[in-house]
Amino acid sequence: MCPPAVGRWHGFGASIALILLWSTSVRSAEPVVTFQLEDGWVVLTLHQEQRPIADAGIKVFDRNDRVFAEGTTDEQGMGTFPLPKGDSFLVDVRIGAKTADSIRLSVIDQQIEPSRVLLTFGLQPCCQAPSRTAAATANLHEESSPVQPGRLPTWLQALGGVVFLVIGTLLLVVGQRSTSAPVSPRLRKRT
Repeated sequence: MCPPAVGRWHGFGASIALILLWSTSVRSAEPVVTFQLEDGWVVLTLHQEQRPIADAGIKVFDRNDRVFAEGTTDEQGMGTFPLPKGDSFLVDVRIGAKTADSIRLSVIDQQIEPSRVLLTFGLQPCCQAPSRTAAATANLHEESSPVQPGRLPTWLQALGGVVFLVIGTLLLVVGQRSTSAPVSPRLRKRT
């Protein structure tokens, strides 16, 4: 049997490990796409957790929102396309059945900005460009939900983590109080 102090820290460590495991399992790392400008061509690289994503669909739209180029990434998660005319353009990335939020890129001092983008899939409805098909068929009187069905907003996930942490801490404190025996003062024997 562990001494009480060791058992207390053992339970605390286990709780911290569970909290960390739960918080990292909420969502794995989202894919990242990087952009570089080389001799008038845009080179993009798509990867997730240091691994390339092959066969992702890439669609490029010029400044007038017309399809400029489209294709897929190779085995190394790379693709290239000529730089569209103008100072900005849009890139859509489709991985499997999921299409990421559109990425607005600009050319500043012969560089692509932003050069690195963490892909999102409907997480920031305030900041995403409207879908071309949705914009063409949208009913202006309909209210839209900012959250996709089956997906919790990031702030709610964070709040859940904090609540989980507080409840776990309270359970540890209550558990420690109920398992520790009350200390009674020593009685002296009268002589």
